[in-house]
Amino acid sequence: MKVHRRRALIWLLPTLVILLTGCVSHHPMVSTWRDSALTPTRSDKIALMLQHNPRPETAALGRLLTAELKREGFNLVPVEQADYLMAYTLEDELVDQGRSITTITPASPPQTTAQVMAQPIIGHSATEPTIPARVVSEPVVYRNRGIRLLLYNNPQTHPGSFQIVWQGYIAASGTTSAERETALIKTLLGYLSQEQHGSVNLAQ
Repeated sequence: MKVHRRRALIWLLPTLVILLTGCVSHHPMVSTWRDSALTPTRSDKIALMLQHNPRPETAALGRLLTAELKREGFNLVPVEQADYLMAYTLEDELVDQGRSITTITPASPPQTTAQVMAQPIIGHSATEPTIPARVVSEPVVYRNRGIRLLLYNNPQTHPGSFQIVWQGYIAASGTTSAERETALIKTLLGYLSQEQHGSVNLAQ
């Protein structure tokens, strides 16, 4: 029984490394960049670029983003009328930290007949039967999940070529509910046309 518990702990540790780094935070990380030559505002005509055949999670993000843009008073218009085009993406990946956690399972009694028979014999008696200790090394990873918004100028209605004028990213920190995802979107939209790099207060 103890052997099974030890083995369970071996696999539990890497899982905890992933899950603990995905804890919900009231101070999410935000990183934004802007083109200093342009300063889009909520009153500018903006078209949301909906994705074709998106994943269910991305489709849900699009619906939440659309609802929040309307609630925040953004001037949403069709693409052919827009000064700016807003794209969105939900990023979700496991990032290797380049280090590992090593765990050692102490030697334990054999569990099968084959393991017992494999024990060395000294003289007329067998040594105390054991299974060699196991050393397990697991990489340390964290789940990098977040929302990215990109704002482009529309060359059809705005001078200049198609280029990014503002982009923002906010860390979602693991699994999020629709309510929290909406709060993350609201927080990120609050930094439109601004530069921000660091933790911020989550919008209520």
